[in-house]
Amino acid sequence: RTCLHQAAMVGMLRLVNICLDNNVPADKVDAYGRSALHYAAMNGHAPVCRRLLGTNVRVDLVDRDNLTPLIHATLKGSLECVRVLVDEAASPTNPPFENVDLSPLSLASRAGHLDVVNFLIETGAENKPNSNGQYPIHLAAKEGRVDVCRFLIRRDGWDLPDKYHEWTPLFHAARYGHAECLRLLLEAGAQVRIVDEFEQLPIHYAAWYGHNECTALL
Repeated sequence: RTCLHQAAMVGMLRLVNICLDNNVPADKVDAYGRSALHYAAMNGHAPVCRRLLGTNVRVDLVDRDNLTPLIHATLKGSLECVRVLVDEAASPTNPPFENVDLSPLSLASRAGHLDVVNFLIETGAENKPNSNGQYPIHLAAKEGRVDVCRFLIRRDGWDLPDKYHEWTPLFHAARYGHAECLRLLLEAGAQVRIVDEFEQLPIHYAAWYGHNECTALL
């Protein structure tokens, strides 16, 4: 790990400039396969990201976890970094087919970063399912991200079963006891009498796991 990695990690732009002025390679990766841009993005340092993008660093470089700087910024919930990477570096918001589980939109939805979700949609991110057939709203409902669910309601997949247990977002909200998400989905007209691969209804999971408010809503 170089001094540039360290400077980017803590967001010290002055030290980043000193490193670059002294020819520290911007594209150097550490043992985790991460460049300085990865560390700037994962720690939410947008000015450092912008400075590094003026070098030869690859914006689409994946680390050993198969994550790009954009994905790290998305997981951090740093809209400023996401904006810099997308607007100024044309970082792809839609992953290649083999990496559908690492869609920035899905990850932002699961983490509840509504501002990032909104920005990604506005800049062309596709609302697609992951390898389990789960759309971003499935992931948001599972985690109880009611604001994200509200934003994604009526978009593709909002009331479709996934491929894992044939669960709609309503099942996920019921199973994990997220009453506000459940109420939102019900008010939008989500199917209540739909069964999964085990012939169970959403209310069965709400009752089984002791989610009384969800059970009452269903």
